[in-house]
Amino acid sequence: MPDIPIQDFIRQEAAKAGVPAALALAVAQQESSFNPTAVNPKSGATGTFQFIPSTAKARGMNPADPVQNIQHGVRYLRELLDRHQGNVDAVLKEYGGVVDDVSYVPSVVARMKNFSGQVKPTATAVP
Repeated sequence: MPDIPIQDFIRQEAAKAGVPAALALAVAQQESSFNPTAVNPKSGATGTFQFIPSTAKARGMNPADPVQNIQHGVRYLRELLDRHQGNVDAVLKEYGGVVDDVSYVPSVVARMKNFSGQVKPTATAVP
């Protein structure tokens, strides 16, 4: 992991990918509370952005590598934003695999509001 706080690294990667930092931060907080070593015992989802093994394999990444996890998590958000023409609710439904959990999208949207007012300078990180 680069020698900067995880939230700053997420902001940096979001800026590179053209993803709103508040969205990337809210998803990471919802998925893992910013824990790069988080593992969901049920699904096997791993890391900050909680990639399930099949998605990680399809993306050609190691979900346990914190840098790859964040970079791919943010890039995946970019892909979903493009696919859903910027519709954040649709992005979050797909990202979270929402089928029955009606609380996922409102929870992430509420977290986005918490991050929307934050403007922090982003340090340069070399992964």
